[in-house]
Amino acid sequence: MNFKKIPRRDLEEMFETFLSSIDDYIENILEISAYKGYNLDFSLESLSDLEKYISTSNINADDDRINDLAAYLGEVIRKNIGGNWKCSLDLKYNSIFYGKPVIAEYTTPNDLEFSPFDCILNYISEPHANYFINIIENDLDDVPLNLDDIPTEE
Repeated sequence: MNFKKIPRRDLEEMFETFLSSIDDYIENILEISAYKGYNLDFSLESLSDLEKYISTSNINADDDRINDLAAYLGEVIRKNIGGNWKCSLDLKYNSIFYGKPVIAEYTTPNDLEFSPFDCILNYISEPHANYFINIIENDLDDVPLNLDDIPTEE
């Protein structure tokens, strides 16, 4: 879906609908995953079970459970690290997630956004162990790059 072609007002309404349905999405994923023996308890450690659930459940990019999975992943970050849900609407400076629900203000710099939807879809297309936790840790790692060995013009 090309969110850039959707009017801003419609994107905001879609976001509000998503936000008001988060509890239902999470209830769905908790119920289904528990039935299959996975422990999704909102801990960072539960992301391993989330990966296993996705990998064994034949989920594809068009699956109705994508909302459930993205809502759960976003809430794990929000509850453990911080931040809040927002609709990414900065087309000029942060257009990669434009129109999507993201977690914002969870790391420094605070203009970094995390898209649970993109993260889930990327995992579905290329699953590997510890994918979610690695993404989160990379976002939180604020160690500055050492540029001392890079040649400069002098």
